[in-house]
Amino acid sequence: MMSNVLSTLTKSAIKSAYTSATHHKGKSYYAAHRVVDLHITHPSTAESLVNAQVQGTTLYTVSIRIVDTKHVIRLEGDCSCPLQRDCKHIVAALLQAIDHNASFMAATKSNVIPLSQKAKPDITDDPRVTHWLRQLQHVMAETSAAPVPIDETYGMYYVLSKIVGESHQLGVEPLLVRRLKAGGLGTPKPYSETAFSLQKHLYPIQWHYLKTQ
Repeated sequence: MMSNVLSTLTKSAIKSAYTSATHHKGKSYYAAHRVVDLHITHPSTAESLVNAQVQGTTLYTVSIRIVDTKHVIRLEGDCSCPLQRDCKHIVAALLQAIDHNASFMAATKSNVIPLSQKAKPDITDDPRVTHWLRQLQHVMAETSAAPVPIDETYGMYYVLSKIVGESHQLGVEPLLVRRLKAGGLGTPKPYSETAFSLQKHLYPIQWHYLKTQ
């Protein structure tokens, strides 16, 4: 993974950038885990943005821009506290950001990314799912004619699941389920060719779907 400007910033550099009193108070806040929320982004390898919430007298919002000018690393920090700049809240956020960034870079190099950093999979990103949804919309448009009386003794249900033995493939399994008079559903059974005799139990869109499989 490509390094970022935050990874070149050291805690000793932060100590040099602020007064001794400000750094001491900020370090105390950092050690007391007062940085309760932290978000880091890297618009480029020469720029990192740090946004944080730091618990002081109240909860303060900190925004920091770290820029590599090729001559020096420039720190531009703003805080919602009365001082607004060069405060202990900014120091605490910077120290926490260095720790967080170092942990993430180390984990990435070992190919073990912390769970909080993992991209959450979105099933709708799968082109096969998108294609199936478009087909479904097309069928719905074709079958929106005059309503047909339906015997709802049975219902058709679709189960979207992974295909056994294929970690990256999805399948749609149609199941016929009897609706119980007492309420609830009976034991489902997979659809088979004999299900065509049960057309009276299926809505037009379901019948069309089964014929195309």
